[in-house]
Amino acid sequence: MLWSELLTELRFDNNDAGAAPRFSDYVMWRYVRDAVIDISRYPALSLRKDDVVLAQDIATKTKFSLPADFVSEVAVQCPVGTFLEPRQARPGVTLSSSTRVQFYRVDGERLYLNADPGTNSVTLSYYATHPFPTSETDISFLFTIPDRNIELIGLYVKGRVNEWIRLQGSKLDRFKISGGARDDNPMLVETKSNEKTYAEAIRERIPARSVNLYRPRRRL
Repeated sequence: MLWSELLTELRFDNNDAGAAPRFSDYVMWRYVRDAVIDISRYPALSLRKDDVVLAQDIATKTKFSLPADFVSEVAVQCPVGTFLEPRQARPGVTLSSSTRVQFYRVDGERLYLNADPGTNSVTLSYYATHPFPTSETDISFLFTIPDRNIELIGLYVKGRVNEWIRLQGSKLDRFKISGGARDDNPMLVETKSNEKTYAEAIRERIPARSVNLYRPRRRL
């Protein structure tokens, strides 16, 4: 779906398609950007990329930069065809050194190997954040999120819109004779209901999957 098409749908769904819309294109773009980032946090909904060669740090040969859109790894190979095992954090345990590349760990924006890979490249398959329009004027941008999941963007944006409307009403609550209670805000129930609907829609799209457990191998 194009950004121009999605923007039209969002305005229609939020009753903001008039000649003088309440929410500008820029505000709607920010809400969509945040929605794409939030949806991409879940591997089942994110964008998968395979066999990306990582850039090695010049000073530290075992350190590599992760892609800017990295969410979580699928597999690490070094060399190609040899899959490395993730090294889990174990507080209080001293890591043994080795000249053979066997393990990796992800720390922030970096990936570390247990040994210098030498001339071998390190390739990464990973789940990435879906791209989003660079600005509100990028009307020809084509979303990589499948059409079946575009509904999630709509639910997220509707939640942000309702939250904004609710906050505008709450600003007047301070002048109430009752002391400024905000529990009777007319948008409170609708906002909470929308948040619940969004969370349920996310769960419906995340399939159950097995969990792989690793244990250190005995050195020979």
